[in-house]
Amino acid sequence: MIGLRFTPEIQAVVDEIESLQDGLSTKALRSALVAASKPVKTTIKRNAPVGEDRALKKSIGHRTFNKEERFHLEIKADQAAIYIGPTRKQFETLFSAGGVPFKKKRDQQYKAYWFEVTGTAPHEIRLRKKSGAKAMKIGDRFARSAQHPGMRKNPFITRGWQQTDDQFTRLFYNGLQSFLEKKRAAFA
Repeated sequence: MIGLRFTPEIQAVVDEIESLQDGLSTKALRSALVAASKPVKTTIKRNAPVGEDRALKKSIGHRTFNKEERFHLEIKADQAAIYIGPTRKQFETLFSAGGVPFKKKRDQQYKAYWFEVTGTAPHEIRLRKKSGAKAMKIGDRFARSAQHPGMRKNPFITRGWQQTDDQFTRLFYNGLQSFLEKKRAAFA
């Protein structure tokens, strides 16, 4: 979670929004968060590691948190919050036991976690006994096992946030102002 510190000018707008009737302040803040998230998403997509199918890059977006996520992250119901990162399942090309390619929709958050936080150590990839396959396809060859070279962590989401920090704050403020102007016009 990113804690935002506001200049006095922005804090005055936030205070005005919070004084609005129930539900409107959360809606205003969420609207501003969505408006401010656009350059963050663009930068994260630009920094994202690219595989053959570009599935991780295609999955970057934003969404709201569900009740269970809000509980675990201690986000109160009246607080506005959005998640920015891999949000959609994407089709990836996989291979059956016989080496026949097929497409399957897979969640991309696990990949983002590997790149962002851990990377992987060099390791051997072996066939699973349960699959019944005699070989796996690696590129254009078949093998019983393969040596994975490992990969260094690549914190592309963190870099995306760092590169757009000032822009995010400015767009968030503009989004709040825009929301307020619309509501003022509606009440006038």
